[in-house]
Amino acid sequence: MMYSYTGGRNLYGEITNDTTATNLTNGDLYINSFVGKTLTSRPWPFLFREGTVATVANQQFVEVPAKIKRVTSLQIESGSTRWTPKEVPSLDFWHRLNYTIATANTADYPSWVFYNQGRAYFYPTPSTPRTVFVNGRIGFGRLNIADYTTGTATATLGSTAMVGGGTTWTNSMAGRWIRLTNANTAGSGDDEWYEITSVESTTALTLDKPYGSQTVTNSSNNYTIGQMSPIPDGYQEGPIFRAAQIYYSTKSLPGSEGKAAVFKDLADNSESQLVSDHG
Repeated sequence: MMYSYTGGRNLYGEITNDTTATNLTNGDLYINSFVGKTLTSRPWPFLFREGTVATVANQQFVEVPAKIKRVTSLQIESGSTRWTPKEVPSLDFWHRLNYTIATANTADYPSWVFYNQGRAYFYPTPSTPRTVFVNGRIGFGRLNIADYTTGTATATLGSTAMVGGGTTWTNSMAGRWIRLTNANTAGSGDDEWYEITSVESTTALTLDKPYGSQTVTNSSNNYTIGQMSPIPDGYQEGPIFRAAQIYYSTKSLPGSEGKAAVFKDLADNSESQLVSDHG
């Protein structure tokens, strides 16, 4: 299963049988810590994504897509092919290239690229607007945003567009996930999570892949927008089980030691399966 921040928090409170504010806050710390440790333990393939930006004529840089924190490769579209500029070997080399003002050296296709402070700088400066494909590793901050469920949502089979009713969607929701609730009524959602790539307005957003179930025509259909960890579907319980292990290992109540061992085994199994399937 996939667990949003709210869903994981609720599960932690349930399996520790302690829903006090103090324990749930501690659970947030434990879960985020173990998500972070899991993500940094290996170069997981699921952490690498592609984003696109466009060069501006006579502007030396482009902003790297916000979701990409470490660039691994970059290509510039050239007709039906992609041109790959070389990464500069050093800062000194970059300065030597730019011994004159940037706009004095322009070209259709840059030869060199330099990454700095969330930007990709080119030499020579692009003289023609072109699409740039940026590949790299996404980052992870922390899970701390509660689920958003205000209003209703509909979707069309095979479309990446989703429409809200009575919603106040914001561009900060890009990168989160949305699930349309399944119900007994006709034209309800499929209960699957879809990543949000962009939010066009308070009532319109775009998914990273087409909606795969039946068209959702029920105008009163409920939905959830949740903040997710980058860990794939089916393995997100691991950090939650690890947090429960920590909880019980700090207790001196009868049975706590055994519960800590149970949740340790569950967390270990989840991590081992993640490595086997994605490592």
